Amino acid sequence: MPVRFPSEDYPGEVGYHIEGNWWQGQEYWTNVASRGWGLLALFLFSDVGADDVRTRLIAGSHLFVPPILAPAGEAGMPGGDVPAALAPSVLCRRAAEATGRAGDVDLCDPFIVHMATWPHRAPDYGPARHRSTRLLRPRRLRPIPSRARDRQSRP
Repeated sequence: MPVRFPSEDYPGEVGYHIEGNWWQGQEYWTNVASRGWGLLALFLFSDVGADDVRTRLIAGSHLFVPPILAPAGEAGMPGGDVPAALAPSVLCRRAAEATGRAGDVDLCDPFIVHMATWPHRAPDYGPARHRSTRLLRPRRLRPIPSRARDRQSRP
């Protein structure tokens, strides 16, 4: 489980993505069934405040990901490709940042669009790279009714 340390250097992995479930080629991939993975867990190993290494999460973005993944079927697609396929307004939604006390764990939908913040100025180490929980049964998603989907696309 990689951990981020303080650094002013560009880390190279900054960018919106969803968590992948399996390694394929040179990145992590996922599919609409989330292939065996349940909740995304963000573990805080030290206190994380507004100036520290934190994860930025786009509120409600998980509702817009399944229609992007569905056409890829069981084969799936790279988690880093999902944000580019979303309507730009999704990335303009309110953002929340995973901050808290050492020992806190934030549980999120595995399709939430998120990114690591940079630069990393924490005096201590920050949150671990995300871990996912296993599903007991395959994930089954229902379509969002069009009126509800229209309301959710507003930032």
